[in-house]
Amino acid sequence: MAKVQSPRWLEPLVRKCIALMGVDNYAITVQWVAPEELEETHNFPASGDCQADAQYLQALIRLSNDLTRENARHTIPHELSHVRHANVERLIESLWKAKPRPRWSQVKQIIHDEFEKIAQADAELVKKIVR
Repeated sequence: MAKVQSPRWLEPLVRKCIALMGVDNYAITVQWVAPEELEETHNFPASGDCQADAQYLQALIRLSNDLTRENARHTIPHELSHVRHANVERLIESLWKAKPRPRWSQVKQIIHDEFEKIAQADAELVKKIVR
């Protein structure tokens, strides 16, 4: 299958969203792929997907090459949200695999602390937008 060149508007939009959402500490690769590639992965039509690794601060975002600029304004922040919150997935996985298992009260406190960090980051994000 021939590779389709991404549109000129894509890279500036991605850069702006990365900076706005505060994930510029990640090495993020964006691929412009055929919609069939995403559908094959998910078994349903998708505009994009994300594989984020919070340990190594890396992410791969794949966007459908039939994505319009208007739809990209939703899809890119959606996929970057997976990057922003990849640490929660990593935390839950580590708690699940922990030996010995922590007490429920410890798990609740750890999750609460993580969501407190998310709330603080979200507040900072809104502060950037609402000046």
